[in-house]
Amino acid sequence: MAELIGIEAFNFRAFEHVLIELRRSGLVLVTGANNAGKSALLSLLDVVAGATPVGVTHRGDSGGAVEVTTTWRLDEQERFSVLGELGVDPRLTKFATTAETLDLHFTAVHGSLLPTKLDVIHDGQSITVMGVSRERQFMQRSLPEALRDAGYSPSGGRWYSPGQKQEEVLWFFGVTVRGIVDQWRSNLFHFHALRQADGRTAELRDIGSALAPDGANLATVLLHLQTNAPTVWSRLKNLVREILPNIGELTIPVNGNSCEIVFLPGESLRSERRNLKELGTGVEQLLMLLVVGMTGAARTIVLEDPEIGLHPSAQRALLGLLQEWSQDRLILAATHSAAMLDWSSSSTTVLNVQRQDGASTVSAVTTDRIRVLRDLGIRLSDVLAADRLLVLEGPSDKAVLDVWFAEELRHPRVAVLAGGGGADARQADLLARWLADADQLEERRVLFVRDRDELSEGEVARLEKQGNVFVLPVREVENLLLDAEALARFVNEEQDGAGVAAGQVEAALRVAADALESTVVLKRVLAGLAPVRLADNRLRGELARERADADGVAAAVLERIPLREDVEAGIHRAWAEHAAAVREKWDADWRHLAPGADVLDTVLKGFLGRGYRKGTDGPALARLIRKPPEVLRGVFDAFMVDG
Repeated sequence: MAELIGIEAFNFRAFEHVLIELRRSGLVLVTGANNAGKSALLSLLDVVAGATPVGVTHRGDSGGAVEVTTTWRLDEQERFSVLGELGVDPRLTKFATTAETLDLHFTAVHGSLLPTKLDVIHDGQSITVMGVSRERQFMQRSLPEALRDAGYSPSGGRWYSPGQKQEEVLWFFGVTVRGIVDQWRSNLFHFHALRQADGRTAELRDIGSALAPDGANLATVLLHLQTNAPTVWSRLKNLVREILPNIGELTIPVNGNSCEIVFLPGESLRSERRNLKELGTGVEQLLMLLVVGMTGAARTIVLEDPEIGLHPSAQRALLGLLQEWSQDRLILAATHSAAMLDWSSSSTTVLNVQRQDGASTVSAVTTDRIRVLRDLGIRLSDVLAADRLLVLEGPSDKAVLDVWFAEELRHPRVAVLAGGGGADARQADLLARWLADADQLEERRVLFVRDRDELSEGEVARLEKQGNVFVLPVREVENLLLDAEALARFVNEEQDGAGVAAGQVEAALRVAADALESTVVLKRVLAGLAPVRLADNRLRGELARERADADGVAAAVLERIPLREDVEAGIHRAWAEHAAAVREKWDADWRHLAPGADVLDTVLKGFLGRGYRKGTDGPALARLIRKPPEVLRGVFDAFMVDG
């Protein structure tokens, strides 16, 4: 299936020039001040969907022509079809890579943005095969003619005329191109800000599972799910409870020829039922999003201000849901919310839109995040609205735990922070005490989950004694993924027909781990080398009291430098001790002791010819493991429980 991989525009609304690269899946957050151009940026997708956004010629009126170029990556069948329509044999070596990508251009014709030119990429060059004349007549030429730079021929009296829609014009470009664009359009759903269904009740007509583009039939779609799709309905209600814990029980009662969306009293003190229209607009927007995310075929979802009407805690929960859904679809969301700006997820891209002197620009956010928050007028205290702070070492750990503990990590009470490395675990208790001092109204709970690495038993005990640190029972998160059955399925899914058995994978895991036994010893020895502190507060105090001169300072510092032969002897002694200890436990515990990421890297190179990718392979393997480790389940349950 063809994939839209990029959109470039000139003189489009407030943008003189803008280029956005798109992926098949992932979450893209678009942020910026009010009226910076976030909605204008997202409206580029509306152009591909067949619309001409209001104000599209804003910059075009100032001198430059509006042009939007969409770039598509084709699969082999589509490529063959396009080349056949262009008069060449795709099996010829000369055209082996031709039309792997296409550029379809949209320009303003009779006041509407319509497709007007098609370029085929051949040997790295853009070759125009279809276009429009000055007289608005459609012209085309075969690919061999284009390669000879031959002229265009009128195409069957096809003309651009006022009032034409994109659907009509797309037929000019052939069956395959029309089919590619139509298929993409059918998989797009654009939520505009503050969409609302009509009235408190809805008539019982045209009941089905597809939500209308304007959301007007939300009530009847929910009624269909409640009546005909109990599994989806139950899951939807659970998600509503997760994101809005105190709103009550969602139900769709029928009264005569109409139905309504109602929330019944739950565990709260509220005794009356409430119609959806009595609640904030954020609840209605959330229900629409859940319906599309859970029932729709949309592979590209565009959201504008999804946080409107939601508490920051609910916004964080919604973010977790969007991250989960974006694993197999593309989600683009314009937002002002600090809670929605997820800096740590490896699958999340953040784009910052700015406007100066009437012109908008867009750039990817990397390191200057505090400045972006300040530009948005966001208080940093808003980020600390959660009463459960989960600190993880890095994005790859979060990606795996997101799979096993999705409900906990996207809970409204939880905020996930990047710890920046296991060494920061020593600060977990300090962070918890600082938050307790800063907020006397409620107790915040902090949990730092860190890798075991080369920590000694004594170091693990000291960390866990704080009560805010959990040290994994294995060297690193990747060790929890050394599951032969899951790896075999993973390999066979990626390499169709490989037929790899779990037994083969288990043997490969052991071989890879055994090759790393000496590495484990080496890392333990190096971890045990104490840093040489040439000066500390105690020494500084002593030297100050003695009023030491340069010679006195030099003598005191030099006494702290160990002798070369002592260091060498200590290394040999530590190597022997660690080698013996590792060997004694190796046969029983190699799966816990070996560096898990290195083991996976070796095994995947053997079966797939490529290494382990933490950001994508980790969560994919986690999804293939039937249930998370029980020890982690217990830790997360204790972290979430009250009291």
